[in-house]
Amino acid sequence: MAGDDSEWQKLPTDEKVQHKSWKARLSGYEECIRLFQAQDNEKSAEFSKYLGLLKKFVADSNEIAREKALDAVFSYVENASVATKTVSEVSSGLILKCFNSRLKTKERAIDILMMYIEIEKQDVVQEELVKGLENKQPKIVQSCLEILRRALTEFGSKTFPIKPFLKSVIPLLDDRDKSVRDESKQLLIEVYKWIGKTLISLIQNVKPIQMQELQTEFDKLNPATDKPRQTRFLRSQQDLKLKMEQETTDGLATTTLESMNIENNDDGDDAANVDPYDLMEPVNILDKLPREFYEKIESKQWKERKEVADELLTLTTNNQRLLSGDYFELVKALKKVIAKDSNVILVITAAKCCSGLAKSLRKDFYKHSLGVIEVCLDRFREKKTSVVDALRETCDICYPGTNLEQMSETTMSMLSHKTPCVRQYTQQFLTKCFAMATTTTLPKKVLKVYLQALIKNMSEADSGVRETAAESIGTLWKNLSEKNVQPYLTDMDELKLNKIKEYSEKAVLLNAKGEPRGAAVVSVTTKKTDPEIVKPSEPHSESSRSKEGAQKAGTTKKKQVSATTGKKAGGTQSATISTNLNEPYCEQELPVEEAEIKALDYVSEDTLQGLTDSDWKTRLASVEKLFDKIKTLSDQDVERECQLFLRLITKTPGLKDIHFQVLKARFDIIIHLATKSNKFSQQSLKLCLQDVLNKVSDAKNSQTAKLTLTCLCEACSFQYVLSLILPQINDIKNPKTIEQILLWISQTIKEFSLVNGLDVKLLVQICKQQMQNSNASVRQSAMILISTLHLYMGKTIRTLFDDEKQTIRTLIDQEIEKNKDEKAPLASKFYKRQQQASLSSGTAKHPVQESVDDEEMGNYEMETDEKPDRMESLLPRIDISHRITEDFIKQLNDKNWKERQAALETLKTLMTQEKLIKPNLGNDLIDALKLRLNDNNKMLVNLALNICQLLATALGQNGCKVHAKTLTPAIMQSFNDAKPQVRQCAISTLNTWYEQCGFLSMFDIESVLELFQKGNPFMLQELCGWLASVLQKSTPGKCAELKQLIQPVYTCLEDRSADVRSKAQELILPLMIHVSYPSMAQAANKLKSASQAEKRTTRPQSAPLKPPTGLKSSEDLMEGNDNRPATASASDSLATADPKNDKTKPKTSFSLIKPSQLKTKSLPLAKSTIQLKPSTDTPEKQKILSKTDKRLAKKSKSTLFERRSLLTNNSTHRQQEEKQLSYIKKTSSMDLKRTCYLSGGSTSSLSSTNSSVQSTTVSNSHHPFAMLRSLSNRELDEQQQLELVTQPSLLTTTNKSRIPIRIRDSTSASTYKPVFYTQPN
Repeated sequence: MAGDDSEWQKLPTDEKVQHKSWKARLSGYEECIRLFQAQDNEKSAEFSKYLGLLKKFVADSNEIAREKALDAVFSYVENASVATKTVSEVSSGLILKCFNSRLKTKERAIDILMMYIEIEKQDVVQEELVKGLENKQPKIVQSCLEILRRALTEFGSKTFPIKPFLKSVIPLLDDRDKSVRDESKQLLIEVYKWIGKTLISLIQNVKPIQMQELQTEFDKLNPATDKPRQTRFLRSQQDLKLKMEQETTDGLATTTLESMNIENNDDGDDAANVDPYDLMEPVNILDKLPREFYEKIESKQWKERKEVADELLTLTTNNQRLLSGDYFELVKALKKVIAKDSNVILVITAAKCCSGLAKSLRKDFYKHSLGVIEVCLDRFREKKTSVVDALRETCDICYPGTNLEQMSETTMSMLSHKTPCVRQYTQQFLTKCFAMATTTTLPKKVLKVYLQALIKNMSEADSGVRETAAESIGTLWKNLSEKNVQPYLTDMDELKLNKIKEYSEKAVLLNAKGEPRGAAVVSVTTKKTDPEIVKPSEPHSESSRSKEGAQKAGTTKKKQVSATTGKKAGGTQSATISTNLNEPYCEQELPVEEAEIKALDYVSEDTLQGLTDSDWKTRLASVEKLFDKIKTLSDQDVERECQLFLRLITKTPGLKDIHFQVLKARFDIIIHLATKSNKFSQQSLKLCLQDVLNKVSDAKNSQTAKLTLTCLCEACSFQYVLSLILPQINDIKNPKTIEQILLWISQTIKEFSLVNGLDVKLLVQICKQQMQNSNASVRQSAMILISTLHLYMGKTIRTLFDDEKQTIRTLIDQEIEKNKDEKAPLASKFYKRQQQASLSSGTAKHPVQESVDDEEMGNYEMETDEKPDRMESLLPRIDISHRITEDFIKQLNDKNWKERQAALETLKTLMTQEKLIKPNLGNDLIDALKLRLNDNNKMLVNLALNICQLLATALGQNGCKVHAKTLTPAIMQSFNDAKPQVRQCAISTLNTWYEQCGFLSMFDIESVLELFQKGNPFMLQELCGWLASVLQKSTPGKCAELKQLIQPVYTCLEDRSADVRSKAQELILPLMIHVSYPSMAQAANKLKSASQAEKRTTRPQSAPLKPPTGLKSSEDLMEGNDNRPATASASDSLATADPKNDKTKPKTSFSLIKPSQLKTKSLPLAKSTIQLKPSTDTPEKQKILSKTDKRLAKKSKSTLFERRSLLTNNSTHRQQEEKQLSYIKKTSSMDLKRTCYLSGGSTSSLSSTNSSVQSTTVSNSHHPFAMLRSLSNRELDEQQQLELVTQPSLLTTTNKSRIPIRIRDSTSASTYKPVFYTQPN
């Protein structure tokens, strides 16, 4: 033996591996391993020596030697470039010799095959593995399946495609060997991970029990944790492998192959990119057709025709991919049947055959598409719905094979067909084609051809033709934009144009696949937020419910539909919390059968049967028993089983019960469930809402039904419930039901307030349609609803009905007039979920408290010049920015005035048609409008002013604030015009802007000052007049920039024009109210002496007392310039009054009132107030003082009165008064008042102890503005009602009999309202 060993040991390696001794071969294999690994060059000549020997390596008869041979083969494949030439013979040897061997050998064989895949020979390996699936030995088949699964898992579906092996794997689910069945199932599960639900359509022929098992496994997959990834790469992908490993170690996000521009697996896109059609094997059905098919399809016997047509339909249905071939004769025969066969069943069958061929052949059928569409359109003359539906489906499937330009000739003939239904259905088909069109597929020359025919059909007598034509044009309008369609519709009347716009808003644009254009975006999003699989919770476990709630709270970003797509399970339904607080919870739908089984836990079987019994007494008793049981349950149990109980009471006859007592009992259960359950779900709401809605017109249960709807609104939100109700109203036939629904909506709006989320546009459309109802009660209820909307939304809602008939507008105005003095009520009911959310937040207010706060501040807010329009966002506004094109702007700025006029007329028409628009108009349009407001052609100026007025109404409050400071200076420029009509139009336009956005939003001090400096007398006259009228209506203290107007106004008082001087005098007092008297007096003192003397001579003959100059405005006090005396009694301020001239009869005096004598209600601590009671009960005094009290109650937030001067200043103050007081007027309508200003803004009115004061003239050579002082006293007395303020600590130093008010500090335990009273004679 030793001699034999020495003999083969001398042999070279390539001869050792072929030696008959297994030891020699083993030694040769070991040398091969060292040799292969030692080679530096993969193209070394050593590798070529063993090229033909590898197939013998893997087939070695000795197990020990074979293991070492496999190691050598692996080293060879890993290092040699010529290894790719050996893949076929080596793979087949491995499959046959190694897969049924010991485990170590099998694992090494698998490694070799995976290495062959790595060196990019996956197609050959896959082919050999598929052959191995046909082997009779189960171990080999199971091993092949295992390698297929591992290769797919590691390399991915793009590197290792699924199609070649899938067809061979599916039959193995029925294999007699369990290991084979299990491994094939695991392989299909791995395939499902990569291509998703596409696999389901490919395994439809699997047995139901196997399909159920697979579906169960598919449902167990978690998209987050079971997401497939490529973990092994080809030699050409090694650079990507290094980068991905580096990113993984650095903690960075994984680089996708798309970003690297390298073909690789991306699991997120595989399911979307894999087309089942590509995985199917094409079938040749031409060879499977009956021999006499073409003879029988033209037979006179309809049964023979139907027989062969059914056989063809079976072939096209069962084979979803057909082999390319000559289908010309077949399609020709089918077209003949569609066009001429009198049997409609055959027509339907032939149409379905054409659809099947188009689906199965795809691009190979495109050459037949136009001919099939033509015969289908012509056959639309058939009136049976089943025929029309089949033909329409065929047209839709065939359309991708052609385009609108190719079809134009055919469709034009159909659009002018003598049969109306042909035109109607053709237009419906075109509507879908237009939804998929683009400017490329529908050029202007083709668009013009289609529009001409469609516009003509808009005037047809048949309503169906008119409506479908409008729908087609509306789809074009939305898809191709207005600028491409509008030029062809210039001669169309407004009614038809509005119909087209209505359809344009409803149109849904489609992509090339016929799906909504937003669907692709949605699908990408949903892939990253896959549906949550809802787990069943234990029925009576409180801890499990709390744990579930915590998990739900952590996954609020998932879609609400996750609950409905999750796995159904018995037990409690788990609700998915919606992140939208305006929508109710969403839970799994409970089947009726499961509900009946679960109901036995709460009620007996007799009670369940009694709910549907024909005897009303039995039904009533059963409903009452059920209600009694529900009452005994806790709120948590009611919340959990809410849907269950609703299933029981809505089971036939349910809420359609004809007996009023039983119906009322059912309603009571719904009210109880809605009240007790804090998680009333969408599914529960939909179970009962429709039936409750139909019962609002019930004679005996109408009020109960309305109460039920209100409770549902509290449980599920008013917005959500109304969104389900509104779309149904116009379809209801019973006028009484419509009337009661509208009345309920009107009342519920008042209870919940007009909250955000309501579809006001839809509400308005419903009101418009119901105003045309023949029933007077319905019309009246619609007007009541409009009046309710008017309470919350104001005049804007009324503009939406301007296009109605005059009689309807009059009725609406009359209904609104009834509630003119009524204010919008605050919300008294709230959505429970929002209420809980607000209460759970530490900083959030309770909804009721917010309403109270709104009510407290409401009166003050309504007195300001800028009223907040909180309902602005609810109004439906239209974006017209796409209609403001560059060509339109050029036309507005054209040199030819006729072109400019045409552009302005177009803009005016647009403003008239679109009642409410969005503010995104663009700077180009605003700049062009400014130029037209200064146009040389006065007619265009007037037109531009009218457009600006319409624009203010259309923009609304928020929109006007965007453009006010840009447009209003240009509008004021029209004051320069000599024509009074132009100036009056400008004033009207400015007033409209003021009503919309208030004074502050439109006042630009720089522009106004420039107008004062450069304006002509017309400008100064109108500007002063308009400012005077606006400032009188505005709240003082809001605009500090008004002080800059004092000097220009003084200049206008010296103007040569009497009209300018007159208007400037009217402006003095409103301006002084806003900027304070001291500011006006200080500016007047800076004038020249001549001007001062001139102003003294121009004062009015009757003027009241001016306020003391020592008293300052709130602004001055806040700046720390308070030099007033600490106290000032009535006699101090009237030191110059002459009591001899006092001729008034009634005498009035005032004194302090003790707190115990007061009967008025106390206010909160921080809001101390003073209430004045005039000495005479005149209505004017009561009204003025009442306004003052309201203002005080809202504005005071700290101690009411402060005085920061010393008592020693009294004498100085009196001397200043005597010097400055020039004119005093006798007043009888109101006691003489003295004015003080305080730092906090709150004031009080003080009446003097003298009943009247006679006018006294005091000459003052140092102060020229006597007219200013007299005007200030008179108007401040009637409009401002500012109060004298005294420090509480100094009251004791004054004459109490002459002090008309009692003052309490805000830090006191309680605060009272002091009152004046008339001393008894």
